[in-house]
Amino acid sequence: MTGVEGMGFGDVKLLAMIGAFLGWQAIPAVLVVASLTGSLAGLALIFTRRGRWRIGRVARRLGASAVLPFVRRAARRTEIPFGPFLALGALLALYHPSVTLPGHLG
Repeated sequence: MTGVEGMGFGDVKLLAMIGAFLGWQAIPAVLVVASLTGSLAGLALIFTRRGRWRIGRVARRLGASAVLPFVRRAARRTEIPFGPFLALGALLALYHPSVTLPGHLG
């Protein structure tokens, strides 16, 4: 939708490798954990000190109604690698399967 490729084939290969080692049942949990942690990291990146300064500048110049479109546009342009978050989800599924995989019997 943004005209920029979001998830590369390296992420797909990494997820396939995670599925090969942990089993296909771990893939949904890994994706959920990776998406949540990636979203939190993205929000933290947007609302850092520099981001707050830009948001304040936009609010002063254009008014408060321009802040939300500015944040949306900034979020689309910010590139964050997804592989580390997939690895974090895989580690959580490997070492704490009861948290990420509720039906896991191991």
